Amino acid sequence: MKRSFTLIELIFAIIVISIAMMAIPPIFQMLASQTQESLKSEAILQSYRTILSVLTYAWDENSTSPDTNTSYILDVTNGDDELNRKGGSRFRTADFGQKVSRKFFENLTYASDILGPEGGDEDDMDDFNGRVEHITKEAGDILLDMNLSTKLFYISDKSYYSSSVINFTIATTPALASTNIKLIEVNATSTNGDLVILRAFSCNVGEARLESKELE
Repeated sequence: MKRSFTLIELIFAIIVISIAMMAIPPIFQMLASQTQESLKSEAILQSYRTILSVLTYAWDENSTSPDTNTSYILDVTNGDDELNRKGGSRFRTADFGQKVSRKFFENLTYASDILGPEGGDEDDMDDFNGRVEHITKEAGDILLDMNLSTKLFYISDKSYYSSSVINFTIATTPALASTNIKLIEVNATSTNGDLVILRAFSCNVGEARLESKELE
């Protein structure tokens, strides 16, 4: 005798199948979320790597003296007056005491007004402005495919540096001309749009040098 499904068994089977079908979309959503998180983690790692690489370079094309291979503070055209040379000297109003100093060049030497590659070399951080890296990587069953776009621009350095407490806000919009702060921005994007934007800044301070005599 051939056994057939009863109506109750059929209804029960339909309910079980329906519950199983309801669980499928969350599973796909979870997998998509995991893929997106993997992309974001990789984007953060690669963006961080790019920023650290840029920060190892000289602050500006004109920062390093070809004679002494020493980096000096540069003159700027749109910086805070408190950060300019003190009179006609090679020092700022506020320096680091009698033992360590950060100097300007002996003669007026300005930071580059236009940030970008100069002469095709890579000897300062400005040379990375406008660079785009394409990164493709296999991570298990996930294909990571992204672009890293690097931008550099001057930002406002305005503050009250003579105050005992300095309140400072790092801007994310370009200044009109050269200042004492450059912003490095790395934007990681995929085919689905923006993944992450990382920013860092670098200041026009030159190198710290020990002095064997009092500051001039």
